[in-house]
Amino acid sequence: MGRSRGRGYDFWLGLFLAGLILVSIANVLPPGASQALPLLCAISVTPLAALAPLLFQAVRRAAGYEFRRGELWHFAPVAVYAALHFTTAVFVVLGLASGAPGPSWPNIALVALGGGYLVLGYRTVLEARKRGGMGRLGWLTAGATVLWLGWLASTLFPNSITREGAQAAVFVFFYLVGWLGWRQGPAPARVQEKYANSGLTAQSEALVADRVAKFVEGEKAFLDHDLTLGRVARKVGCSPHWVSQYLNGRRGTTFFDYVNGLRVAEFVALARDPAQRDRTILELSLAAGFRNKSTFNAAFKKNLGATPREWLSGVPKDGTIGTVDRRAT
Repeated sequence: MGRSRGRGYDFWLGLFLAGLILVSIANVLPPGASQALPLLCAISVTPLAALAPLLFQAVRRAAGYEFRRGELWHFAPVAVYAALHFTTAVFVVLGLASGAPGPSWPNIALVALGGGYLVLGYRTVLEARKRGGMGRLGWLTAGATVLWLGWLASTLFPNSITREGAQAAVFVFFYLVGWLGWRQGPAPARVQEKYANSGLTAQSEALVADRVAKFVEGEKAFLDHDLTLGRVARKVGCSPHWVSQYLNGRRGTTFFDYVNGLRVAEFVALARDPAQRDRTILELSLAAGFRNKSTFNAAFKKNLGATPREWLSGVPKDGTIGTVDRRAT
């Protein structure tokens, strides 16, 4: 899953809808437009190659996965499709070719590719179901299925009925986007704006909360100074974005502060343990999961309002905490 630089669900769905509008324009152009307006046809048809990967990205964002730059390869067919159509358009303008209406093998190949992305979308739905949260995925994949079936019929059997059916599917999809978006309403105030479109539902948030607590706190994963957000997310079975959303929205803290707070509490418990009386403060901080002295001192002061040395000097010497070696921290 890893670190992401991607945008959210609305961004990708917006790009998909924009492409769908351009493709719809191509479908309503009058007969002979490929000959009279070849460049306009090329511009309106090219987004057809981007529709499947764009909608797939929207599904991934709704499932809580973040976009990574490596996923840009999904849009390679767009460049190939654009090259084919714009080359043909230039030839038509120069009088070296004529517009060729009707289905073509590139279009059929795109329909097959779209079917592949539909399968990937349903796999994402199943993954989200296992994590306990469906969010927008149900209606989004159902709408994608209807769109793909209309696309398949109008490509393999081009006639007025299939073309009008495909257009009707487009209008229904647009209606669902607007209606369901309106029904959802604004995000709760406690959730930060950057998480508003992640797809994390209340049910899945509860599941994330339970699994994070069991792993990080119950199994004391925080004792590992190499613990990362990505590792926690993999253990929990969700995206790092969802773990961050839970910690920021529900607990009001970052992953870094959450883990270090647990380590400070562990240090305090160790310092109060008579069996640890011969260990230095630095040794106890390392045992509590801190990697180095500076991180420990900063986290300690942030959580308890004092340096470790100041805190120790203020604790009564009761035979436990007072016997901890107070050498330099």
